[in-house]
Amino acid sequence: MRKVISLGLLISGGFFLMFFPFGSARAYTIENFQENVEDRFVISPTSLELNLAPGESTTQQIMIVNRLGKTAKFKITKEDFVGSHDPERISTFLGDDSAGVTSAKDWIIPEIQEVVLNHGDRLTLPVSVAVPEKAEAGSHYSALFASISDEKSKDEASKVQLVSRVGCLFLVNIPGKNVDTGELTEFKTDKNFYRNGPVGFETVFKNTGNVYQKVKGEIVIRNLFGSTVARFPVKDWTVLSDSSRRQKAEWGKRWIAGRYKAHLDVFYGMSGNLVASRDLVFWAFPWHAAILVFLVFVVLFYLLKFFFTKFEIKRK
Repeated sequence: MRKVISLGLLISGGFFLMFFPFGSARAYTIENFQENVEDRFVISPTSLELNLAPGESTTQQIMIVNRLGKTAKFKITKEDFVGSHDPERISTFLGDDSAGVTSAKDWIIPEIQEVVLNHGDRLTLPVSVAVPEKAEAGSHYSALFASISDEKSKDEASKVQLVSRVGCLFLVNIPGKNVDTGELTEFKTDKNFYRNGPVGFETVFKNTGNVYQKVKGEIVIRNLFGSTVARFPVKDWTVLSDSSRRQKAEWGKRWIAGRYKAHLDVFYGMSGNLVASRDLVFWAFPWHAAILVFLVFVVLFYLLKFFFTKFEIKRK
């Protein structure tokens, strides 16, 4: 009797594994919502900052939403990116190439590589990040992209394949011998002389370390007499390791005149306790308004002169 029961269980187990293979359970989910048609698709979050030691791993949830107004096949890919010493260029994606010491694309493992989503579908995709035991200290960068391909043509002879994609940036920090250094290489106004505001400021921070920097700034403006006339923050920006990046700020006051001194402090470092500073001087004079006032005085002068030459004022 026991042999018959054991044989039955074995056959049942084999039948179950045939149709429901071990490990085939999927953690990703697709839900449909009433999304507006926007002719686009989105991914969130757009960036993730992770602190992981060698040998550690984590799983992050990435959401992809189809708002194209049609069904589309999405491809999930990975790609390294690096910073640039050109302040105008935030980062460079490397395609199939590896970033070398800062590469992280082999650490990122999405659960699926392709999926079909109807309009309004929201895909919640688990993505595991596993750091190798021998990972080098410092920041490592990679991106996870969701993309679709669309062939458009005016005739059958010539077809152009258009690829649209959105991505989530992975910035992974590995503890160890990290170099946390940087410097301000530029602080200037967008003009040499102003007849009125607003005044635009540009600053460039150079990251000379091996970890990315989250930079915060503040500008203080003083007039000719040393009095503080304005104090405002510079929008936070992230500078990848071994790269430079420009950030802009604006003093929105319109009516300005005289000599001004602007002082910039930027705070950076893993703890935000490192400071770099710079000063600059700029001038402003509303000459167009001064000319207008001058012309008004000239007109008034000649009107009064004409009046007194034509009319005589007598006392009774």
